[in-house]
Amino acid sequence: GVEQAASELTRPESPIEIVWRETTGPGDRVEQARLVDELTSAQVSALVVAPIDRQVLRRPVEQAVRAGVPVVVMNSDVDGDAPASVVATDNREAGREAARLIGRLLGGRGGVLLLRHQIHATKSEQREEGFIEVITRDLPAVRLIASDYHAGATVEAATRVAQTLLSRHAGRIDAVFASSEAGTTGMLTALRAAPLTAGK
Repeated sequence: GVEQAASELTRPESPIEIVWRETTGPGDRVEQARLVDELTSAQVSALVVAPIDRQVLRRPVEQAVRAGVPVVVMNSDVDGDAPASVVATDNREAGREAARLIGRLLGGRGGVLLLRHQIHATKSEQREEGFIEVITRDLPAVRLIASDYHAGATVEAATRVAQTLLSRHAGRIDAVFASSEAGTTGMLTALRAAPLTAGK
């Protein structure tokens, strides 16, 4: 999408060059902050950032804006009010909808496990908040069995956490909500290995 927009906006007298940078490891917050600093120092014309951590990126984004570099934050927000624009879905509402769906699937009663993503991962935290809001407010017979475990940035880490949770709460879990891609994949891996997914 970025490349298509660049090609549509490019003029012979003012070509648009897209410079891609990503962290070498998933979830590397410090490296992402360093990359934003490097691109700001390189005097790029603008930055588009998909933050891993809303707090760690606050300083680099604010410095970029002070240096005159417009910043668009996508998919997740950063603390502060420095970005020129934020483009994201309503993650809190997505979490609410997940809770409503689980409520319907369980007939309004049962035990639910919430597998969080990472601390300060804004989009996932918003999903988690929306999920807990509906479970606690609208579904009194649905028990939130565990909600304070974080999957981490990788599928491997998420699988280990999910295996521990499934073992610890065996027989009490009727549904699971994982708020991230890595968490979902890790939880599914653990559920299949248990095996707890047959016909469910």
